[in-house]
Amino acid sequence: TLTVRKIKVFLSSPGDVADERALARQVLGKLQKELSFKDRLFIEEVSWDDPENPAPLDASLTPQHGINRERGKPSDCDVVVVILWSRLGTPMTDEHGKSWRSGTEWEFNDAIAAAATAKRPTVWLYRRDEKVRPDLGDPKLDEIISQYKSVQAFFKELEYPDGSLRHAHHPYPNPEAFRRLFEHHLREWLSRQGAAAPPAMPGREAPPEGPLAPDLPELPRYRQAADRAHEKLPITGFATKARVAIQLDELYVPLRAMLDTRLKGDGGFADARDAEARLRLHDAAEIPLIDAFRAAAERRRDGLVILGDPGSGKTTQLKRLLLACLRDGPESLGLPPHTLPVFLPLRDLEDLSRGVDAFIESTLDSPHLAMGEGFGRRLLDRGRLLLLFDGLDEVSDPERRAQVSRWIEDLARQRPTCFAVVTCRFAGYGDDARLGPEFLELHLRPMTPEQSEQFIRNWYRVVTASQSPGPAALAVAAAEADKLILRLREPDYRSARMAEMTRNPLLLANLCLVHYDRKGLLPRGRHELYDECIQVLLELWRRDKKLPVRVSARTGRDLLGPVALWLHGKEGRTRASLAELAPVLEPAIAKAQWPGDAAGFLRAVRDESGLLTGWGQDQYGFMHLGFQEYLAAMDIRRRVLDDLVAGRPPAALRELAAHYVESWWQEVILLLLAQGDPPLFEPFMQAVLLHPDFEAADELTRFILEEAVGVSAEPFKRFLLYRRPPAATEWTAGWMAARYLEALTSPEEWTAFLQTLPEATWAALSVSSGGLGEWLRQGEGPDAPVQSSRYGGVELVALPGGRFLMGSPPGVGNKDERPQHLVDV
Repeated sequence: TLTVRKIKVFLSSPGDVADERALARQVLGKLQKELSFKDRLFIEEVSWDDPENPAPLDASLTPQHGINRERGKPSDCDVVVVILWSRLGTPMTDEHGKSWRSGTEWEFNDAIAAAATAKRPTVWLYRRDEKVRPDLGDPKLDEIISQYKSVQAFFKELEYPDGSLRHAHHPYPNPEAFRRLFEHHLREWLSRQGAAAPPAMPGREAPPEGPLAPDLPELPRYRQAADRAHEKLPITGFATKARVAIQLDELYVPLRAMLDTRLKGDGGFADARDAEARLRLHDAAEIPLIDAFRAAAERRRDGLVILGDPGSGKTTQLKRLLLACLRDGPESLGLPPHTLPVFLPLRDLEDLSRGVDAFIESTLDSPHLAMGEGFGRRLLDRGRLLLLFDGLDEVSDPERRAQVSRWIEDLARQRPTCFAVVTCRFAGYGDDARLGPEFLELHLRPMTPEQSEQFIRNWYRVVTASQSPGPAALAVAAAEADKLILRLREPDYRSARMAEMTRNPLLLANLCLVHYDRKGLLPRGRHELYDECIQVLLELWRRDKKLPVRVSARTGRDLLGPVALWLHGKEGRTRASLAELAPVLEPAIAKAQWPGDAAGFLRAVRDESGLLTGWGQDQYGFMHLGFQEYLAAMDIRRRVLDDLVAGRPPAALRELAAHYVESWWQEVILLLLAQGDPPLFEPFMQAVLLHPDFEAADELTRFILEEAVGVSAEPFKRFLLYRRPPAATEWTAGWMAARYLEALTSPEEWTAFLQTLPEATWAALSVSSGGLGEWLRQGEGPDAPVQSSRYGGVELVALPGGRFLMGSPPGVGNKDERPQHLVDV
């Protein structure tokens, strides 16, 4: 007798993806013909939509109009295929009276509920990654928007707070890409059932068949050695001299990446923010990094380039891909079966004359793998490799870097069964080093607030457990992590710059280090935190790795201060060439007696700490703008103290006060005034009150009153007593100074001071406020002038322009108030 098997595939989708549904049926028909005779396997398509007699579902999700009711629900099938784009479908109620946003949602949940218990069916969720562009004149516009919001909410509910997915989904750019992707997934699934040959990756030629291992008996040993070499991440930099090696998976937070699929345009971006702003203009898609290989396959690309800021997690993410390939199988990443990963750190590349094959050979024969001479050559001849080239930017010479890029391109062409992945900082990826169009470029996104908090919890859990394992230690770790998370939500740590810092894995790890070493405390102010992070980057990290420290933290601060202030002297400038920086650095080098020149110092800080980063050919800048702002503030403070010691008026304060209304200088001012011994609030505010438009920076003044050391009412008293007001015109500056003064004095002091004001000041203040004089005499008044909208009844309050943080932090408010994000007005 012949054994016949039947595979039931359930198709679920709303009407806006009818093309994909038709293509899915074509794929099923194609495979049905291919497998029915050879494998005696039949594929039956199941759905509650009859293509010959389409009909809607009724209110109880029951098929009607002659549709076959015996074919079963999604949970009765082997494979369930759910396809979505801009619609979720018509809201429904099931036979139990429960309401669903659509029948498609019910079908998806019916399938995954069954899969969670019975491991059946297999559920694939696809989403068309194409912008919805409704006609604003469409009478159904409200419904279109409502449906799209329902789709967005549906996918948002698939995410856990840490960014991981309750159920993965596969984006695709167009219906034809869906067809290739679906056929790939179905062939792969059928091959695991023993019903079909291993599938080819869409867009790539199928790897040639042949023996995989008989001539490579070292493969099991290599897999073990590669796993051991990359499974742990050392955490160093503790002031307490502790060293901790942790499992990568324990700290790992899955990141997302933005696809650069432009058909034209240069590859040079300043940083992740610049890349996002420019790619958003092209409707760039964002995907989980773990789906990168599938995205490349859909677009017929033979390699990946992963770009990111310094410290954004490029190397960690690359090692996570290696471990996933080894442990979960290449199929889990969307790679062909039997693919083997090889990690290749380009910072170890020394001899370019021997070619990339020799580099792979030497890496595999290095002490941490020790696979022996000739293994790399045999592995390359075997093929089916995932070649992970880490740190293209760490090839410091631009010409050499471009040469390495050409090597990798040639390797990809000559070995079609191998797949290359290259990581690089944005700064090192100029047009000469840019890889060809067969490589899909992805830009790592900063961590979300939820991912940052998950990182902090992971960090504390693994570090604490490594010191004293057990349930009690885990409870302590959770408490300490919560303490740090709450501290970072407090006002003095919620500045725009600090928010950016917590989204970078390296800088966030620095925050965790400082908090741990201080036994659960962070420094009182941001300036102290920056200072301790600089010490970790320049000194403690290298000391703990037993590496020589060429630039101490103290020397680094002294020499980098003039560089930071010079860079900050031009709005928006964050980088400069060696030729521009050398004249700024050389006097400081001579004063500090550092043994070297400007070029050597910049290279040492760049290569040994990452505090400075190379931006393209012969360009240098700070890895984070916050460090530039802090060191600029420190250099201004040094100049002020030099003037005070010499008995001179502090010229640097007058120069800084001239920038008071410029947002580019706001953080520098706050970091300067947050420091005491001696406090600089009074002399600085006296200089500021001479600025003709100081009242335009009301938000900055309020921040200063909250954060500065040595805040005093004296500068505002002097201003109101001795500054001559304009005659019979508005005096906004006086009105603002009066408000600040009232906030800084007790009611009794305020009332007594009012009696000393000259009559001309009263007159000017009264004109300014339309009755302010009466308010001043009473010692009370409104927070801001209120107007009523001419369209009826709505009260409007004038607010200053600038940057502010919109929304609520994690754990506060409603979910539609998150994620918290920066807005420029």
